[in-house]
Amino acid sequence: MAADNMQASGKTVILQVDDDETLCEFMSVRLTRINYEVLTANSGKEALKILEDHKVDLAIIDVSMPGMSGYELLKHMKKKAPEVPVILLTGYRDDSNLHMSLEVGCNSFIEKPVTFETLAFTIDRVLQARKPGDIRQLKKAA
Repeated sequence: MAADNMQASGKTVILQVDDDETLCEFMSVRLTRINYEVLTANSGKEALKILEDHKVDLAIIDVSMPGMSGYELLKHMKKKAPEVPVILLTGYRDDSNLHMSLEVGCNSFIEKPVTFETLAFTIDRVLQARKPGDIRQLKKAA
């Protein structure tokens, strides 16, 4: 883990946004066990508030949420914190969604149900690809 990804706690900070509170809690516990600091939000509005108050190294966002969708949140995030890489989670496979996600600035796209191993691998891959050239390569591989 690169030093510029770490907070004062020495941990990379992940913002997890999902309206499924049970899934959010489960993933938060698992990610904490592998040495990430996890901030959770159950809505786009809550996530934007967290972004105002905390430095975040990576965001994991569910696409389908009531109120503000994951796509809308991603658009807002790219205006407020364009340097934060984003992984989108979706329960629906749709190539147009994948294309739109990458156009808006998503760094990776994962279909639900997702295994924890796949999520952890994707997080590591996205964090390692923080340089612009690497992100373009990651997008092409998605």
